[in-house]
Amino acid sequence: MIVQEPIQVIVWDCLNNYEYDNAIFLAERLHAEVASEETAFLLGTCYYRAGRINEAHHLLQNISPTLPQSRFLLAKCAIELKSYKEAEIVLGSNLDIVASEFGHEYAVAEETDKALASFRTAVSIDSRNYVAWFGIATVYARQERWKASEVHIRRALAIHPHSGVLRCQLGLAQAALGKMDRALATLERAVTLDTENPLCRFHRASVLLRAGRPRDALEDLHHLKDIAPRESLVYYLLGKVHNKLGNSHLALMHFSWATDLDPKGTGGHIKDGFDPSKQEDPPERAT
Repeated sequence: MIVQEPIQVIVWDCLNNYEYDNAIFLAERLHAEVASEETAFLLGTCYYRAGRINEAHHLLQNISPTLPQSRFLLAKCAIELKSYKEAEIVLGSNLDIVASEFGHEYAVAEETDKALASFRTAVSIDSRNYVAWFGIATVYARQERWKASEVHIRRALAIHPHSGVLRCQLGLAQAALGKMDRALATLERAVTLDTENPLCRFHRASVLLRAGRPRDALEDLHHLKDIAPRESLVYYLLGKVHNKLGNSHLALMHFSWATDLDPKGTGGHIKDGFDPSKQEDPPERAT
């Protein structure tokens, strides 16, 4: 008899390292030895991540899953296979939530067409799913389609007007479109609504820098340095601020700290994608 828990750990490790063949081999052996819903879910996950959707779907259908994670995976398989009625039966009224989750997974994997399709499916099922509207807006932002991003984030805000995160995203779109006064007012409101959200403060500081107010950005950045002392992006932006202020020594010091905290530059995509000061010539202009 295989010892179940260590094998599960190894399978998940294989999945996290994209070693799908090894993961499937071990999960199939485990499920053959210990046939349970838990091991079926693990094997189904292996099949799903390896792109063997039909096998995952067939496996989970046959066990009539009761665990939430198993039902969710079965519904995902059904949606992939365009069996929407089955997915709806499996999850009841939560099909739009599943579609939103799909969208986020695809967005993280940078499969933007699939992400947009999933988010649009979610809003077609429930037009008040503000998470899906937000998802569409963030995908458009990554594509620098700022007008479209602004339109869709406003749809989300019409449903959930007191969200600091949503207002933060709107502020980024407005800044990228050159609407600097509106952007700063929007980000001010975002910080007021969600005072402890570091992202809102970071983006307000970014927009203040782009608006030619580097000294005003220092308050937010010093606050962020206190609450997130190991966040390289904060030091990176502080370096840019001090450079604008003519404090060359402080600028170099903060750039050096940012590099020490993130020597491989893995945060670069965040800086390029979300720092409005990078949007010197946005592809779409406000009309």
